[in-house]
Amino acid sequence: MTSKEQYQQLAEAKLEETVAQIQQLKAQAKQGDAKVRIEIDRQIDQLQDRKAQVENKLSDLKNAGEDAFAELKAGVETALNDMKSALEEATAKFKT
Repeated sequence: MTSKEQYQQLAEAKLEETVAQIQQLKAQAKQGDAKVRIEIDRQIDQLQDRKAQVENKLSDLKNAGEDAFAELKAGVETALNDMKSALEEATAKFKT
């Protein structure tokens, strides 16, 4: 297995983990009051947009050759980190 393939698996696992956390947040939001639900729903929509960005970057990575791997890897990392930060922000707002 190449380093590119290993990284793809790792990035996909991170994405799946974050998606599971988004689902948990959705479930928790249903139990909150209306104002909280509206805000969390807005943030979940933003998280879904970020998820799509990560998926697009992963698709680009899968279709790229080894020579473009380093450059595309950086883009995937940035997209994953942005999505994780947005999730942490949404989770923090829900807990307050």
